[in-house]
Amino acid sequence: MPNATPFPPRSFNSLEHLADWIGETLQCPVTIEDANHRLLAYSSHSPHTDSARIATIVGRRVPEAVIAGLWRDGFLPRLLASSEPLRIPAIPEIGLGSRVAVAIRHHKDVLGYLWLAEDPLRPEADYNSVLSEAAAAAVPKLLQLLNHAKRNQESHQDFFWQMLTGHMISHAYIESKASAWGLNLPKLYQIAVLQTEHNVTEQQLGQLHYVISTAGAYSIPFMTADGPHFIVMTQALPTSDAARKFYTFLDKTLSDRFGIALRSFGFSNPSDHYGHTVAKYKEALDVLRFRQRHPQEGALCVVHADLGFYRYLPVIAEHNQASGYTNPSLLKLKAYDQEHNSALLLTLQTYLECDSHAKRAAEALHIHTNSLNYRLKRISEVGSIDLEHMNQKVTLYLDLKADTLHL
Repeated sequence: MPNATPFPPRSFNSLEHLADWIGETLQCPVTIEDANHRLLAYSSHSPHTDSARIATIVGRRVPEAVIAGLWRDGFLPRLLASSEPLRIPAIPEIGLGSRVAVAIRHHKDVLGYLWLAEDPLRPEADYNSVLSEAAAAAVPKLLQLLNHAKRNQESHQDFFWQMLTGHMISHAYIESKASAWGLNLPKLYQIAVLQTEHNVTEQQLGQLHYVISTAGAYSIPFMTADGPHFIVMTQALPTSDAARKFYTFLDKTLSDRFGIALRSFGFSNPSDHYGHTVAKYKEALDVLRFRQRHPQEGALCVVHADLGFYRYLPVIAEHNQASGYTNPSLLKLKAYDQEHNSALLLTLQTYLECDSHAKRAAEALHIHTNSLNYRLKRISEVGSIDLEHMNQKVTLYLDLKADTLHL
């Protein structure tokens, strides 16, 4: 290591000044990042600059492939767990040359990272003392940035809650407020509710923010938490499969990196009106609750539209209850079953669920097709039902479902 010039603790004017001082002192390129790997400052290049550093400077953040590689190989967990500089060997598949890195800490909190690209001609140089001193000197500047970002985040969360609860319904005002904050609202958005095992902590909300912001593939203007729920506004995902992949990505990454287990989810339908956020939030909760209460029927439900006719069951059930209505045909079949210890009601429901396909219904009931046909004849006679009449079949099916399934 070249002879270091005397270090002036906390006397630099900016993080750029600090990065330049470290680079000149150690004769190696340096980058300073925040805790979410956004680039804050960097020194000049050297002839040995690698593609990871170039991509970081051009994109103003560390590429996701580099972050994923550092997590995969265990270097980021080690950085998070240690206050000492860590030497990281080159990882050619992600374009990363050898590095020496140190976490910038304030007590137990990691505020950011300081990365030094090693000179391959001096692989065993000792940079640790300078990097440790520089990391300590960077703390006040990063605390200023963190406090400003935290105030903004709290303002964003408060504003988001006003949208979620229907206290902020002006599309134009929401757009103007987001623009003033520098938030890029997507033209189409969805609300996603992600269920965890326990109540979400502030730290876990920060970890979700870290995972999403470092991925770089999703536009997430707002996020918050309520009890065991992460609540996220995301750009509209084109299909239910894309929404499921988004959930799967978050589930795996949060589990692998932070031990956070997601249990279920619900996505709203897309919308282009930010005044409808409260309705979209309810849609996402409806999907989540349906998936939890009815795992078999809910397994294929991702966005609210996937619920199909189940969206209307609460209305049907509420109307039936308010008017004291029960389908008379179903009442007759239920009474017959109780008196004769038969299964006509179950047979009817299974037959309708199998789209009136006798062979499939018989297999589902584990009976012979002839036995099914006999039961269908008794159902028609006892319940005064015409199983060739579509309106009757639809009405019976919805009334059956309204009796047994609710959102």
